[in-house]
Amino acid sequence: MKQLVKPHGQLLLTSPTGAVWSVIPNQSSGWEMIQGPGVPPGALFVSASYIDLAGLSMDEKTVFFDAMTVQTGMPPMLVGAGAESNFRVYDFMTSHPVDLVSFTTTLQYLQGIGFGTPGQQLNFENVHYARTQFFSTDIDFGFQVPRQTSSHQHGSLGSTASDRLYSYRILYANMVPADGASTVSLTLPPSRHLVAATVREEADYAYMMRLKRSYDLQQEPDVD
Repeated sequence: MKQLVKPHGQLLLTSPTGAVWSVIPNQSSGWEMIQGPGVPPGALFVSASYIDLAGLSMDEKTVFFDAMTVQTGMPPMLVGAGAESNFRVYDFMTSHPVDLVSFTTTLQYLQGIGFGTPGQQLNFENVHYARTQFFSTDIDFGFQVPRQTSSHQHGSLGSTASDRLYSYRILYANMVPADGASTVSLTLPPSRHLVAATVREEADYAYMMRLKRSYDLQQEPDVD
């Protein structure tokens, strides 16, 4: 069994109004703002990377995922956030790259529609792991440590012959400043996407059919 790891750095955002955010460069690593129709300016941010599987696929081997998870060492933190503030954190591991503009225009980030469901840009087999977390301010912690109100997880955990496993961590912020607060800040701690996988050869006909299926999936989403 092999252990595959992809880290995502800390994200530190600040805003005078809670509507348009700025990334603090020296305290954020690998994050960028997503812009697209229907997205409030400075509200959606992504850390995007991938795990290279090319060395395995060159040996004509298939990667069978045994387990996938997201690890963090501490909760998100807020400063100056009002009672109506909330945000969402999305984690995806896919065998096909995510169209981030489509992610905004289809309102998947607003409606909570999961990748891998009918009518979405990626189908079940493309999405090996996905998790959506909702957070809101909590008076018990003085609005500084947000409460996780819900967590939703889905994904196929299916095997792949693709050259890459794409890794995404996305944040959507819907924040308002507390009374008397001049700025609002949100810190999302570093995390890692951790994968346990087994790599082995398949029979030639099975491997060729898997390659064909991977190719077909990348050409057009399956919306059966």
